[in-house]
Amino acid sequence: MDRAHTPLQRASRSFAVAAIAPYVAILALCAFLLYSAFGIAPAPEGQLGAGFWPKTVLILAVLTCAFEIAETLRKARTEPAAEELDSAETPESPGETSAEARPWVPCLGIALTIAYVLLFSELGYFLATILFVFAFICCGGYRRRAVAGGIALVASLAFVFIFMKIVYVSLPMGAEPFVHVSAYLMALMGIK
Repeated sequence: MDRAHTPLQRASRSFAVAAIAPYVAILALCAFLLYSAFGIAPAPEGQLGAGFWPKTVLILAVLTCAFEIAETLRKARTEPAAEELDSAETPESPGETSAEARPWVPCLGIALTIAYVLLFSELGYFLATILFVFAFICCGGYRRRAVAGGIALVASLAFVFIFMKIVYVSLPMGAEPFVHVSAYLMALMGIK
């Protein structure tokens, strides 16, 4: 039998077509928006201008979609090995957890996002983001709390620096007493 026409490969190819369809649609939309974004008035010399960030985000979206399309098609071309098929049918090891074993995780993620939005103005961007990223990492099942805390701290500091120092976006400082943390942090980073 010709390997190109095995039932497994036909199923894999039809799955690949279905899997890349959303990426193709998003890529087409982003390409159109990117084409439109080049019509934004150019920035004065030495400034980023209004079109810089939309173009950057759209270029990254196009590259991400192109990568996902290529990766999906590459995987569809290679037929899974017999041992991979056998391992797919074996139950998980006791230490692993699946989405079926933890159906509450997506609901908890949504609840964390809603809480983040609601507490954003009260705690300030910096503190709310640290708590959100830490809780989201732990919700995903990561067990090393110190590492999760470090990631949350670095991510929050990086976002504050990018948004306030590079992009010049005003972020919520928070209410008393949290506003003092935000003010101190801004002073340390040289943000006025």
